[in-house]
Amino acid sequence: MSLELLYHLIEPLLDHPENLRVDHIDTEDVDIFLISVPEGDRGHLLGRDGKTADSLRTVLNRAGELTGRDVVVDILD
Repeated sequence: MSLELLYHLIEPLLDHPENLRVDHIDTEDVDIFLISVPEGDRGHLLGRDGKTADSLRTVLNRAGELTGRDVVVDILD
């Protein structure tokens, strides 16, 4: 799973995409993505009732399935 896909999906949602930070932890079977954005952009990333974040996780989980890997996405405070 590539970081490029993650950045491609998240950057258009943010007012300040230059402050987006994604840490990637690659284990044997799991890709873990830790996403950090400034306080002002967090609402854009989460969406109403968390729907945007849930949709992002759905897309990334499907991409992971295609490569045989589990994907964990965590949006940090």
